[in-house]
Amino acid sequence: MTANARPDRHGTVWLLIILSVVAYANAFAGAFVFDDPAVLFADRRLQSFGAFAASVGETIRPFAKATFLLDRWLYGDRPAGYHALNLLLHLASGLLVYRILCHPAMKVGDRAVAFWTTLLFLLHPIATETVTYISGRPTGLMTCAYLAAFLLLLDARGAEPGGSRQKAVLAWAAVCLALALLAKEVAVIFPALLLLYEAVLGRPQRAGRGELLRRVHLPLSAVVALFLAYAAFHDRYAFLFQYSLRLRGWADNLLTQANAVVYAMTLFVRPAQLNFEHDLPLATSILQGPTPWSIATIAGLVVAALMLVRRAPLVAFGILWFFLHLLPTNSILPRYDLLSERNLYLPSIGLYLAATASAFAIARWLRSRMEARGVARWATGRGHAVAAAMGAALALGLVGLTVSRNAAYADPVTFWSDAVAKSPHKSRPHTNLGVALSVAGDLERAIEQFRIALALDPLDPVAQRNLLATWNRLTQPAARARP
Repeated sequence: MTANARPDRHGTVWLLIILSVVAYANAFAGAFVFDDPAVLFADRRLQSFGAFAASVGETIRPFAKATFLLDRWLYGDRPAGYHALNLLLHLASGLLVYRILCHPAMKVGDRAVAFWTTLLFLLHPIATETVTYISGRPTGLMTCAYLAAFLLLLDARGAEPGGSRQKAVLAWAAVCLALALLAKEVAVIFPALLLLYEAVLGRPQRAGRGELLRRVHLPLSAVVALFLAYAAFHDRYAFLFQYSLRLRGWADNLLTQANAVVYAMTLFVRPAQLNFEHDLPLATSILQGPTPWSIATIAGLVVAALMLVRRAPLVAFGILWFFLHLLPTNSILPRYDLLSERNLYLPSIGLYLAATASAFAIARWLRSRMEARGVARWATGRGHAVAAAMGAALALGLVGLTVSRNAAYADPVTFWSDAVAKSPHKSRPHTNLGVALSVAGDLERAIEQFRIALALDPLDPVAQRNLLATWNRLTQPAARARP
């Protein structure tokens, strides 16, 4: 089956949907955790459609906020409805990945590569922080609109230059890209994706390169330029930018993020380590800890990808996609959280593509070797059976891991207990577990967690305030009666 055949809209697509729904079925029982109450219920702009409309000019990520407003109007304080939209966005993004990889312009050549890349994206538990965590919505929403814009770009690229169809498709791509930017700012990397695609997979003829850039790339890049101009004069973005620069120096952040990115890559093969609060150290020297190894690993993978552009373009494109889409969140600009799993959601597509394309390339090489030795016919039937069994085991294993990870979102106490177990030397998980225990009425255990947090970070103001308040509730009957 060739890549330019129409994508399977029946068996393959339904299998992907069914497996994904099974994997995330228990997410609907998940509670509001961490930022959810503040994002959804403490924000006055979400109290009514009128309040939202009056403040939309001051709001960052207004598209994501609008979906929360709709959820709040439809479901109130019932989290299942919020989870439903997150899952629908995940399914839509997965089907867009499948459509993109089946597009003739991607030159995949084997629909199985598209299927397994999409399956990994839909079922790997690293996506749970985007799908199961309700406040992960901006990432899921941005990714869905971003992938739609890229798919439309591929359509526009193959349309008649300057024709009405190309203009219409580009207009829709611009709308999708604008929505992605209004959901989460990391979509600003889109023009770089266009260049990456042209360099690795597109490679237009020299004579048509200028026309392609002018008619297709320039309009979409202009959308990003307009957004950046808007953000430059937005008070909230200015505040966040200044806050970011005060966290740490750009050089230290770059070294720290080299370690964080390599650590993040290990999470794809060590899903048991998935954690809302990864405890990663700051790097202040290029010789500190694993920093030289991390830099060498990243540089080696990028160099390998560049060397594979001609021989294995899909592998090269996948590796470079991963690193490219980490640049907005995990490079020079400091962030409070050194690593958030939801920021791996869009980049992960590249790793899945590279891994799947590599696996199929190795399989083709092994088959050619067996054919050369005259054993291909004997091995083909048995090989297909083994491959089918391994594929089924992989899919079911990922479903089980995702179901297990979803269970951590059952309630705030379970959620923060998981983080404390995996990052016992980090103050914030203990503080937040203490808050969750206090709300649940387990005051003595809450006090214990606040004390642990302060032992780890004596200047933690949240732990200090909550320790005093919880102690008063425990020791003073009148205070204890108050929520």
